[in-house]
Amino acid sequence: MVVRQKIDQALLVETIEASPDFIVITDISGNGLYYNTAARQILGIKKEESFLLASAYSPLTHELIFNEGIPTAIEKGVWKGETSILKHDGTEMPVSQIIIAHKADNGEVQFLSIMAHDITERKQLESMFSRQALYDALTGLPNRRHLYQKLAQIIGDASQEDRFAILFMDLDGFKVINDSLGHQAGDKVLQTTAARLKRYIREIDFVSRYAGDEFVIVLKHVKELDEIRLIANRIIKILSQPFQLEEKEVQISGSIGVSLYPYHGTDEVQLIKIADEAMYEVKKRGKGTYQIYNSVKFSRGK
Repeated sequence: MVVRQKIDQALLVETIEASPDFIVITDISGNGLYYNTAARQILGIKKEESFLLASAYSPLTHELIFNEGIPTAIEKGVWKGETSILKHDGTEMPVSQIIIAHKADNGEVQFLSIMAHDITERKQLESMFSRQALYDALTGLPNRRHLYQKLAQIIGDASQEDRFAILFMDLDGFKVINDSLGHQAGDKVLQTTAARLKRYIREIDFVSRYAGDEFVIVLKHVKELDEIRLIANRIIKILSQPFQLEEKEVQISGSIGVSLYPYHGTDEVQLIKIADEAMYEVKKRGKGTYQIYNSVKFSRGK
């Protein structure tokens, strides 16, 4: 029986040492008693070096582990959560972590086992999928879903004095380019348009690709109509500059409809709808300009 126990212990140690997961054992104060090969490599410590559990965490993670993780493990026997380990090079490794409290016969906790599995790849995939859900793959701009989320946030944070404008823009002549020169040429126009918009709008503003050749710009903290007119005219001007498509140079224009918060609506759906209606009125009246929506009449851009 004694021999069997020794064999079992040896096998257990070999298994723990071979594990790619971070595994350490500490006393109740967090003084390191054992750390496997993976833990030593992650922390950059030698086998004979002393170790404090606190040194494995950044300040924010330290608070979670010592204020929630360990107390929960002591009370309930185990704690599970996603945290991060502070590596020896100063970077943080996201991990799925388990803390187990080991009690003596008298019921007092004597040791803690901390096991952490690297979830860096999973987090990277989650980040990629999250970006794909909120950003347009072709232009890199926020997509329609992101736009509505952003508008809901802006409206939710707005004070009674806040004013902002929605510019709903459609490219004039884009279908002709797409049909005559092909989708690659059309894609190039969309990418160039996105780059121009990002370059010329203010840093506080938000530009998104709504759908197809439609773009929506949110102008934040506007105090007067002249600010909107200035930016709308600037956008129209930069869109009128030629687009170089391989050896061919083409020109398009943009039609822009404008809605104002809170005058034309106090929710994102209504504001987009009003700006879209204003844009189509521009299309009817000659294209290549902008109009600010009014419930009675339209005031035409010059």
